[in-house]
Amino acid sequence: MDRIKALYGTFNKSEIKAFKTYLTAFHSKGENKPMELLRLMEKKPGITQDVAAKKLYGDPRSKAFIMMKSRLFEKMTEFLSLSVNPGAASRRNKEMPYFQYLGEYRKNMLAAAAMRERKLRSLAEEFLDKSLRMAVKCNNPELEIDVLLRIRGAQSYAGKNFEQLTRDIRDAMERQERDISAVWIYNQFLKIHNLRTSRDHKKIEFLERTIPDLEDSLRQKYSPRADYYLQMLKIFYHSLCGEYVDCKEAGANAIAVIENYPGIRNRQRTADPYFQLGMLELKFHRYEAAIASMEEALRYQIPQTRGMFMISLMQLYAYIFEEDAAKTNAHCEKIDLMLESPFRKDIEALRGLFFYLKSCVCYLEGDYMEAWANLQQAHELSFDKEGWLSGIRVFEIMILLDRGNGDLASQKLENLRKHLSRYTTDPRLDTIYKLLNYQERTGFRFHPFKGEEVLLNDLSERHRWQHIGHEVIRFDDWYRKKRKI
Repeated sequence: MDRIKALYGTFNKSEIKAFKTYLTAFHSKGENKPMELLRLMEKKPGITQDVAAKKLYGDPRSKAFIMMKSRLFEKMTEFLSLSVNPGAASRRNKEMPYFQYLGEYRKNMLAAAAMRERKLRSLAEEFLDKSLRMAVKCNNPELEIDVLLRIRGAQSYAGKNFEQLTRDIRDAMERQERDISAVWIYNQFLKIHNLRTSRDHKKIEFLERTIPDLEDSLRQKYSPRADYYLQMLKIFYHSLCGEYVDCKEAGANAIAVIENYPGIRNRQRTADPYFQLGMLELKFHRYEAAIASMEEALRYQIPQTRGMFMISLMQLYAYIFEEDAAKTNAHCEKIDLMLESPFRKDIEALRGLFFYLKSCVCYLEGDYMEAWANLQQAHELSFDKEGWLSGIRVFEIMILLDRGNGDLASQKLENLRKHLSRYTTDPRLDTIYKLLNYQERTGFRFHPFKGEEVLLNDLSERHRWQHIGHEVIRFDDWYRKKRKI
């Protein structure tokens, strides 16, 4: 029943009204159980399948209920496929018309097939022409290839000659190759990048190896979809390299591609450049600009989705560093409410990130017990052994020492030593370990020692603090306060 709830939840008021009419039109006699189920869901959105089956059929395990809800879902998907109506598109759909164009394309292709089956070739060609116009609007060469092949195969087609159609097909195939390559490169990069705070050198190496080849292929044959992904890859590259101006330029280019080619727009593609530019502003400590850019990205997100949750978490970083306790706590409460909604499984790591950030907020407020409790709920971040897990182990020790629990801090430090020997981590973590290790020898009394200043300078100059990631509470600042220097 979850998929019925999910799909029905996307219907607007006019679609709900039209769908109920559609259900009534196909109902012949007796009780309209599908309609009754919809009304139950409207009154009680959280109703379970067992309760609904009991109410409608008197049996929580009713087989008739299972068959009915299956038919209802089929009717819902059938209704959507039949209700493509460009004139009724909302303003939101006009801004991102890809699926509207795609629906029109599919509808015309089906109509063309029906005309061909009835030997009405001239009518079939009319619908194929309409399909081609929609495919071009979608900026989707795969669709163009499909319809061009069918047009070329229609013997009575007189609008274009065979040779020109063949050239058009080859042109679309070349653009399709660019799209396939760009999407593959982009997704390969996300595999090594997504939410990791480690392996930056590997990310940079990957981008330096792949971006030039993609640029060269686009010079030979341009495709807007491939160009969009190229610009997004450039955003990542220049951000990782700390190149603010070049990163801003790549972001502006990605936004321009989206604006100039409406057919490739969807929520994710429209939001991502603003989100990544927000991340850039965050990296360069421009917190107000970061929040504003991410607010723009949020405009294109559907509530209770991974995208909205991710952007909200990155905004929380900005609020923390702005040092505005009221705004930070208000934003935490907002995210807490999001967690009460039924998110998908793909936000598990993001839940861990929220609890880590919430731990940092509690720590800054001096509530070390609550900071510790929240940090223990960030276990989903342990997938990144070299980055997140390493940083969390250090933060645990800091909290324990602030609570005066030196014995447990010593045990955690030994765990950190074993962890660092097992994984290739950031050199900054090795330096942090050396400072903590010396202080542990003296019972964490935080006395000066030979070579201490060299290690602290390394944290300031050679292995600099990266505030977006697993070290929100800067270790060297914390250490100097402990040492009172």
